[in-house]
Amino acid sequence: MKKNIYFSRTISPIIFILMAVSGQTWAQLPHKKIKNIKTENISPKLEDRCHLPQCLLLKDENIQELITQKSLTFKEQEIKKLNIDSLLELSLQPYKWGFSLDLSNELDRTDSITTLSPANSTKLKSTATLSKKWESGTLLSFDLTHLNYQTASGLQEYNSQALGLGIEQNIIPFYNFNLDRLNTENARLENEKSFRQWKIEKISTLKNVLSLYWQIKSLRLSIDENKEVYKKYESLVATVQRKKSNNFATAGEYEQAMAELQTREAQLRDDVNTLDQKMIDFRNELGIDPQIQIVFSEELSEVRLPANQATNFEETNIYQIQKIKTQIADNQIQISKENISCQTYSML
Repeated sequence: MKKNIYFSRTISPIIFILMAVSGQTWAQLPHKKIKNIKTENISPKLEDRCHLPQCLLLKDENIQELITQKSLTFKEQEIKKLNIDSLLELSLQPYKWGFSLDLSNELDRTDSITTLSPANSTKLKSTATLSKKWESGTLLSFDLTHLNYQTASGLQEYNSQALGLGIEQNIIPFYNFNLDRLNTENARLENEKSFRQWKIEKISTLKNVLSLYWQIKSLRLSIDENKEVYKKYESLVATVQRKKSNNFATAGEYEQAMAELQTREAQLRDDVNTLDQKMIDFRNELGIDPQIQIVFSEELSEVRLPANQATNFEETNIYQIQKIKTQIADNQIQISKENISCQTYSML
C-alpha cells in the first residue's frame, strides 16, 4: 500500500507538467478560424451615430408619414388618381356646354374654257353655335349667323343676321332604353370602381412598406442577439478544443461544437445578407439617396390598436367593386340592345 501511494505522489508532478505543456502548446494546434462577420450599423443606441449632415433618423411614430411623403409607389398612385379623374371628365365631355365658330367665304364667277372671269359676287358667312346635350338624349343649340353678300360691281350688297334655336330628341329608342343615360352611368361606375381599386392599392402599398420597415428592425435585433450567441459558441469551441488536446473530450464532442458554430455562422451571414437586401429595397421604395445615412431608433413606440368597429361586408371596397362590375355588365347588355334597336329603326 505504501508503495502505491509513493508511486502516485511521484507521478502527480509529471502530470501537472504535461498539462502545463499541453496548455502552452494548445494555441499552436491547428484549428479553423472563423472570419469576422461585418455587421456595421447594427450597434445599439444608433441615435448617437446620426451626426452626419445627411442623416435620416427613423422613428416608429413618424414612419407612416414618411412613407406617404416619400414613397415612389405612392407618387405613382397619385398620378393614377389624376388619370382616373381625367377619364371621367373625358367621358362626360359631350354633355357639357360647347362652343363652335364657323367661317366661310363663297366666290361666284362664270368661267369658260379659254378665259377666267373675275368673281361676280362674294358671300361671307360666319356662324357661332352654343350647344349642350343632356343625359336624357336632348340636344339644345343656339345659332347666331351673320351673312354679308356683295357683287363685283358693288351695285348690290346686303348684310343679314339670324338667331336660331334647335332642339333634338331621339324619341323612338327613348321608350326602350336611354343610350346616353346608360353611357354616362357606366362612365361614373367605371370611375367609382377605379377609385375603390386605387384605395385598395394605396393601403396595400402602405402595409408593404411598413412590413419592410418592421422586418428590418426585427432583423437588426436578431443579428445583435445572434452575434452574442455566436461569440459564446466560439468560446465553447475553444474550450472543447482545449479538452480535446488534453484527451479529456468525449468522442465527437469537438466536431459537434464546430458544427453548431458553423450553423450559427451561416445563419448570421444569411441574416446580414437579408438585411442588406431589405435595406436596398427600403431605400429604393422611399427614394433615399445612397449617400444619406439611415438610422433606426431603438425605441419602440406604443402600439394603439384601432377601436373595434362593426364593418358591414357590403360596404367593403372588394364587395362594392364586384357589385359595380355586375352593374356595368348589365348596362352594357342594355346598350347593345339599344344599338340594335337604333339600327332597326334606321332601316325602316
